[in-house]
Amino acid sequence: YILLEAKAHQTIVAPMDGVVSLDGDNVILTNGKGENESRLTLYSIHNGRAIEGTRVLTGDVIGETPDDTGLKVSYQKYKNKKEKLVYVNPQFYFPKVIQLQTTILPAIGQFGGDEFERAKHIYEFLKSQGASPQAIAAILGNWSVESSINPKRAEGDYLSPPVGATDSSWDDENWLAIGGPAIYSGAYPNILHRGLGLGQWTDTADGSTRHTALLNYAHSKNKKWYDLDLQLDFMLHGDSPYYQSWLKDFFENTGSAANLAQLFLTYWEGNSGDKLLERQTRATEWYYQIEKGFSQTNGGQAKSDPQSLEGVRGDLYDHSVPGGGDGMAYAYGQCTWGVAARMNQLGLKLKGRNGEKISIINTMGNGQDWVATASSLGGET
Repeated sequence: YILLEAKAHQTIVAPMDGVVSLDGDNVILTNGKGENESRLTLYSIHNGRAIEGTRVLTGDVIGETPDDTGLKVSYQKYKNKKEKLVYVNPQFYFPKVIQLQTTILPAIGQFGGDEFERAKHIYEFLKSQGASPQAIAAILGNWSVESSINPKRAEGDYLSPPVGATDSSWDDENWLAIGGPAIYSGAYPNILHRGLGLGQWTDTADGSTRHTALLNYAHSKNKKWYDLDLQLDFMLHGDSPYYQSWLKDFFENTGSAANLAQLFLTYWEGNSGDKLLERQTRATEWYYQIEKGFSQTNGGQAKSDPQSLEGVRGDLYDHSVPGGGDGMAYAYGQCTWGVAARMNQLGLKLKGRNGEKISIINTMGNGQDWVATASSLGGET
């Protein structure tokens, strides 16, 4: 499925003709029969507007979004005459797509080992404190970038000693107190004492004493500052009252994990814009893990479901580049094949430097070559 961002109580209209069936609050539209059947599911939108068994036309009002978690959509069609319905990407069938922000696709099994186990532990803890799955994913996404979700991290610990860490550094007060200029060769004088732990708590020249507060809190609890549970307890009970209060409100947020990752970065981490896309990507990936119950523990890259890819193959080939089908100069299933086929299916052209329309060609090259090829054709890049 895909998740479209939407505000609460937005009106949803049927994007295609179909017969209505209801599955709880999910509205399912079925179009065609037999090998021509397709099925669109719009999740959690039923509010009495769509009635079981009735036929609706494109544009008819069928429901509304219940809250601000977005509109979840899935689409099924037959792979061929003898196969069953398979899920395909709904966005592929949109007549027009406008990207309002970067699209993030989670990498299945992105995380593994100790980071995965620590994230799972943090999830269980924050969930017990009332945090929503989206808020937890946003926090994990930020901490993946800040510390690899490792409580035993200190800013610049990866550098060569004496600034970088040795086995004895972690309990050395002088080493912990190193500031920005020593770490960054004279830069960042605003960093008085280096960031520590999951969230890289830092003492800064503008009055923040979160580094010192973490160390004092650990001393009061007779624990090491790099203890995972100590740091989770600190963020709720030992951090400054402002951050404690802000965090409790943040826990109630739902919606896009990527958007919440930006909020957390801006108002809790206090470092607006720093590696934002990377944090948002990690947050999206952690939200996927949460949805799957932390069942994907192995590393590796996401792969397309072969049946889903096969399900759209004919549609792409029908409107492919000149020559069509397997006559294309791009290997079937590769990114260049998908982009070339989709552009031609929609009749999209390159914009020329003088405003003219320029067709893509069969030999644009590998993905990294497309800009140079487009430029050589007179396209604006």
